[in-house]
Order: sequence, then C-alpha cells, then structure tokens
Amino acid sequence: MKRRIAIPMEGNVLCDHFGHCEAFVFVDVENDKIVNTSRIDAPEHQHGSFPRFIMAHGATDLLCGGIGQHAVSTLSGSGINVVCGTPVDTVEKLIHDYLSGILKNDENQCDHSHHFHHSHHSHQYEHQHKHEHQHEHRHAHRHLHAHRSNPDKP
Repeated sequence: MKRRIAIPMEGNVLCDHFGHCEAFVFVDVENDKIVNTSRIDAPEHQHGSFPRFIMAHGATDLLCGGIGQHAVSTLSGSGINVVCGTPVDTVEKLIHDYLSGILKNDENQCDHSHHFHHSHHSHQYEHQHKHEHQHEHRHAHRHLHAHRSNPDKP
C-alpha cells in the first residue's frame, strides 16, 4: 500500500499549528517502509492555501497538531486522512509511531472560534477605547477653543 504522509514543520520538528508552519515534509511510504522524504517550503499563508498545497502534492495523510475545522473539512473531503493532536516530535518518530498504530487522531488543539472570540473582544475594546479617547480629545479641544476665543473667561 502506497501512502504520502504530510507533516507541517517548524525547524526539524512538527509545527503545533498547521497554519503557522514554515515547510511541509512529505514522506512516501510503501508497504510500511519509507521510500522517500522531501521537504518543501510552505506557500504564502492565505485562506485555503495550505490544504490546496497538500492536495496538489498528492498527500494521502496529514499528521498535525492544531488545525482549523475548514482545513480539516477540505482535506477530509478530498480523501486525505487527517490526524489531529499529533505531538511535537521529529519526522522519524512521528512516522514510526503512525505506522505502528501508536499515533491516533486526538483532540484538535486549534479552536478558531476561540481565537475569533478573543480577537473580536480585543477589537471591540480597542475600538471603544479609541472612540473614548477621540471624544475626550475633541471635548478638551473645544474647551481650549472656548477659552482662547473669550480672553475674559478664566
């Protein structure tokens, strides 16, 4: 059985967040033996670019830590077996554990709804803070103008 296993990398170990990796290692396996390994720089990260990249390189499996649900759906829908929750380790160790059945699909460490929720609240706070600051600045500016236009007022 032939497989092509993709692993997102940061340096020489798995990158724990799929969308932040610097490269992908593709490991070609035949009859549970590694026959080839190649490392290819990741494309520019844009929505959907990493799943398209993996599909274009013929991957049958993806070992990853955290990954967004949209990427999982896209890859799974293309017949790629996505294994989430993979620990940060070397390619050799991960492939050995995966082929031995030790490495199994675990909890997805990337919950984009949490990131959105957090950044949404941050944005609201920044917007509110900016608005309050602008209001205070305009009020102070008007107050200063009132004093300058009427020199008799203290």
